[in-house]
Amino acid sequence: RSHYFIQSILRMRNPDELISEILGNTTASPTSNPTQTMIAAGYPENNLQADLTADKVIGTLLLVCVVLGTTANCLALYYLVFKQKCVALVSVLYMLLCVLGVVVCVMTTPVMVSMLADRRPVIFSHSRFCEIWDRMFRTVLPTSMFVVAMLSTSGCVTIVYGSRVSTPRRYVLTAITGYAILCLVISVLKRVFEDAVYDRDMGFGVGRRQQGTSPAWDTAIVLISLLQIGGVWVVVGLSLTVSAWNLHGRTVRRSLRARHRVSVTICLLSALFLLFHLPLLLTTFLRGISLHEAYPRPYFTSHFMGLYSWVLAKILLPALNMTLNPAVMCWRIPGFAIWMRVRDNFPEGRLKRRTTYLESLTRTLTVNPNILPVTV
Repeated sequence: RSHYFIQSILRMRNPDELISEILGNTTASPTSNPTQTMIAAGYPENNLQADLTADKVIGTLLLVCVVLGTTANCLALYYLVFKQKCVALVSVLYMLLCVLGVVVCVMTTPVMVSMLADRRPVIFSHSRFCEIWDRMFRTVLPTSMFVVAMLSTSGCVTIVYGSRVSTPRRYVLTAITGYAILCLVISVLKRVFEDAVYDRDMGFGVGRRQQGTSPAWDTAIVLISLLQIGGVWVVVGLSLTVSAWNLHGRTVRRSLRARHRVSVTICLLSALFLLFHLPLLLTTFLRGISLHEAYPRPYFTSHFMGLYSWVLAKILLPALNMTLNPAVMCWRIPGFAIWMRVRDNFPEGRLKRRTTYLESLTRTLTVNPNILPVTV
């Protein structure tokens, strides 16, 4: 019993409930909340160590996303703003994607800390922070998905119609701004009907329906989430299919190679988005089906679905997607790769002196072109 008591302290569980679940008694105590406790009935004791190991792996991957993802997106944003200095629609959408990538990677820090601390709340222990984090994440993540949808749609229009039809940049940016405001308004309105709490099963702060609120509120929230995730996923999938069909087997003229390269880059970013956000779409869909019964039944009572489905689909995979986006840009944008190699080969001081010397030499040759000796 002392061993079970220590395990209950580490896992923030009731000792009697933990003993009954380990011994195979699935009858939970009347005071337990199935959405706040870990569902481990029917699993042997050695799964406790496996759970902790899996949490450490997820926390380590989130740490990589926080460090590398934030750094890579900042470098890509710096190049697009100060080096490329292009105001085309594709470049502006790249910039927005990098900004949102930085925000998403930074916002996964509290989840990373909780995973590395055996799912203790740590930063999420403050209810006010839970509320702010939940509202911001519910705004930033759908907005980043909508930016990818706009990028994929504009690339598809360019591939199909070429220079005959151009996507107005003003309308696209207005649509993105309006969508972000709509997501923020929905998140703020949820505060009236929900309380922000830390869910140990999910590993992050979530909104829970207040006592006395109609269950139809949960149905409305799930339907809104399905529209936000599923609608964007379908749009990106259709755009990618049409773009790939038109690009396949096409002979590209020399004058259109730059545009073709941009189109392929957009297709790669769209494919990454579809791959990393498919689990989130499936998880949200299963959540909607579970509303007909008492959640988490019937799909979220297993060991994997109850403990890892949400943290993987909603936190880790989108953060990995944001981390890989700058790598695709560095690979596909020629100037970005050259700029990165120049920064690696020349320190900042040598690079400035080299640039200043070349600029002065160019001015001298412009004024007096006969200064150089003639070579026979």
